[in-house]
Amino acid sequence: MAMHERSVFMEQTLSQIQYAQLKKLLQYHDYFAINREMQQEKLRLNLRFMMCLELVQAMITVDIPKINESAKSLGFNSLLSETILEQKSYCYLQAMTIKLIRREYSDYLRGLTPLLVDVLRVLIEHEFLPELSQYMELVEKETKQGEKLYRGIQWSKDKIESDNNIIRRAWQKYYGNYFNYDQYVSSSHLIKLIETYSNNSQVIEITANIRQIEKYLRNLVAHEVVNVDETFFQKRIGYSPQQVHDLLIELFKIAGMTNEHQLYSIKWLNNTLNQYLDQQFNK
Repeated sequence: MAMHERSVFMEQTLSQIQYAQLKKLLQYHDYFAINREMQQEKLRLNLRFMMCLELVQAMITVDIPKINESAKSLGFNSLLSETILEQKSYCYLQAMTIKLIRREYSDYLRGLTPLLVDVLRVLIEHEFLPELSQYMELVEKETKQGEKLYRGIQWSKDKIESDNNIIRRAWQKYYGNYFNYDQYVSSSHLIKLIETYSNNSQVIEITANIRQIEKYLRNLVAHEVVNVDETFFQKRIGYSPQQVHDLLIELFKIAGMTNEHQLYSIKWLNNTLNQYLDQQFNK
């Protein structure tokens, strides 16, 4: 909603049915369905509700510029991060939290890999290699129409092979002279760096556990259609879905991402939306 539209925005009284439907959608964290409901019913809700809803939607879609704009407008400065990589990680964690709450376990596991890559990058930069990103390069490839399309991040062969840096030594240890620089940066690569150079036993233990989860749960779900429930988790790794999520949050913390507001932002933002909705209904 544009700011000039907000200046003339008037709230309306909600019916019991409208209120109950919106509360149900909030219970299921279905924020985009709330937008559809508002359009269909032509609802005019509390301005701060609308702004907060925009913020949550931006978080789920990892729209960093929109997050910063909305968070500043609402005075939620605790949602601003020092780096884009950290902010991306916090945002994606919220999307994962929603999948956990909804018991969408297959989608949850498929989401682990991209999140782990970002969190492990932050961890390595935080603990022993702050210049890690200098050894990576963005990959763009041309489409049939001649347009450049971003494809991912690879290790920079030129930079790594140019001197005796710690990444080159790790690749020599694990791959000899046969590291494939055509691969995209993976959690497996990053964990090998951690196992080689971290002096923190807790870091090594947690990353090893996370890697086992990715290996025995995520990799199967990513390539086969299987029934994924709590029993699936327990039988394959001995953890419940919630325990896996708790381990993921612990990984955030040892990577230096300890902002409680960011770690659990979807929960308190959902509570805030409920409060704004209650205020409008009870007027």
